[in-house]
Formats: sequence, structure tokens, C-alpha cells
Amino acid sequence: MFGSALCTQTADEVFFIADASGFIGLFHYQLNFGDGASATRRVVKLTYAQTGKIMVTITVWVTTRLGARKYTFGKELIVNKR
Repeated sequence: MFGSALCTQTADEVFFIADASGFIGLFHYQLNFGDGASATRRVVKLTYAQTGKIMVTITVWVTTRLGARKYTFGKELIVNKR
């Protein structure tokens, strides 16, 4: 499914996986974690230092022989410390 972002939490670590399956082309990812941190990898493990509501966004650029397209998705997370 294009543009889905999977987020799973184990203890205090959060795993982000950007999925652009179903499309053929060159993909570039930009994940913004809502706390000032960002990454350009498809799979990221992160530990948040702050608690509360955080807006995470992922932007995927898809380049094919027909051109380039940009897709951005957001998800609000609630971070609680144990």
C-alpha cells in the first residue's frame, strides 16, 4: 500500500517503517518525528525524550519515467514514559 507508515512501539523505542509498495520507481523518504529529529531512511528506530502529543510526518518522492510525485502523510502519536 503506497504511503502507509507503520509505527510500532517496544518499551520506549518506536520503529517507523515507510512503505511505498505497489509502485515501481526511485523512492526518497523524509521522516519528521515531531521533536526536531528527522531521517531519510525507510526504517528508523527512535526513542523520544519528551512525552505528550507529537505529529509525525512522512514525505515520499517517487520518480518514474513519467515524472516525479510527492506524497505527504501525517500521524499524531501520544508518547508516554514508563
